[in-house]
Amino acid sequence: MQLIHNLRGSNSRALRNAVWALLTCVLLAPALAMPFTSEVDWSLVDFVFAAILLGTIGVACECAPRLSAPLAVRALIVIGTVAVVCTIWADAAVGIVD
Repeated sequence: MQLIHNLRGSNSRALRNAVWALLTCVLLAPALAMPFTSEVDWSLVDFVFAAILLGTIGVACECAPRLSAPLAVRALIVIGTVAVVCTIWADAAVGIVD
């Protein structure tokens, strides 16, 4: 329960920094894999697209705790954003939606 109170408190900076660091690592993973395997072949457009999608998650994680809505609503905003981004990413990768 203390973590929930920290989302709005002074200790939220560490949590927000951890979220942005995780999103940055996800974005850098393909760049680090590209020299070692030919299966990862991203262009600049791919990285820009991924940065926009991951940035959307980051913005949702930044804005949701600042809402005065109940915790369940704030959590659903973040979970819904992650679900939409994952669906868009999967569709862009393999075309799951016609």
